[in-house]
Amino acid sequence: MSIAVLLFQITIFVTVFIAWRTSDKIGYIATGLWLVLTYVALYGSLQQLQLTTLIVSSIIGYLSTSNSNVIGKFINSKLGFTQVKGPAKHREFLMKTIRKAKHDLIILSGWATSFALDEKLIKSIRAAINRGVNIYICFGYEYSKSNSMRISDIKGLEILRSLQEHSNKNRAYGKMYIAQIPNHSKVLMCDKEYYVVGSFNWLSNSGSTENPNDETSVVIRNLSLILNNYDELTKQIIENAE
Repeated sequence: MSIAVLLFQITIFVTVFIAWRTSDKIGYIATGLWLVLTYVALYGSLQQLQLTTLIVSSIIGYLSTSNSNVIGKFINSKLGFTQVKGPAKHREFLMKTIRKAKHDLIILSGWATSFALDEKLIKSIRAAINRGVNIYICFGYEYSKSNSMRISDIKGLEILRSLQEHSNKNRAYGKMYIAQIPNHSKVLMCDKEYYVVGSFNWLSNSGSTENPNDETSVVIRNLSLILNNYDELTKQIIENAE
């Protein structure tokens, strides 16, 4: 194998690996494009080599997006950080997280309003509860004495309480905990798989494209950081739950 061929295979491997780390959708697109190019432009042993590179990089990239396997745990202990940018991308990430959650979902937000808790989000949360997912929610930005709760805040709390009531109807459902304490943290944690920290208020920002403010968060998949924060956050929310 020549140096040029080796470097090209390394480039493909890195490209596909990063694509899967970015999102499943981008991973599928990158893998698909390289597969098409490989079949169209190459043949023989070189084609087989490149197909092998694509298969290996796709599998490793896909497995690295989770801490539920040996490869993912190892890679994420070394490369456990990615980013989410923009309001719309954050909202998309939240919806995806709720859909994929299997055991636990932790959400910390400064506020919980009816702007963000729309029908789509309510339906998604209810479906997660029905799957048996335990949901821990904390909010309660402390206003100055001259301010009072807005109508959207009141409606947001009513929505969360109705979801909590839904979770209490059947013991087979997931349990929902709601804690209102002074809070300005913005955290999203899913199944001890990843821990998202940044500027986005998950329960008050609808992710509208009309929002002029940029948002940035870091997705942490480092298992030790996740476990350290998981116990602390769940304990805090349960102790202060209504």
